[in-house]
Amino acid sequence: MYKVILKKQAEKFLDKIDKNSFVRITNAILDLSYFPYRGDIKKLTGKYQGMFRLRIGDIIVLFVKDDRNKTVIIYLIDNRGDIY
Repeated sequence: MYKVILKKQAEKFLDKIDKNSFVRITNAILDLSYFPYRGDIKKLTGKYQGMFRLRIGDIIVLFVKDDRNKTVIIYLIDNRGDIY
């Protein structure tokens, strides 16, 4: 299992969304902690090079995986149009 660390900006997004979206996103993040290579995950290039994105409907979760330390650091969660 990977340890999940939420950065402040990701926490702010979770604080302002409705309960159904919150549950959907937190369940996806929990799945990510157990299976960091499964789901709608892509490695990013350009501005976010070295990061991965997890897509949950119209929501994007940007994160970095550290396989050696078994850590997932979530830097940003936002609507797709606001990230790209």
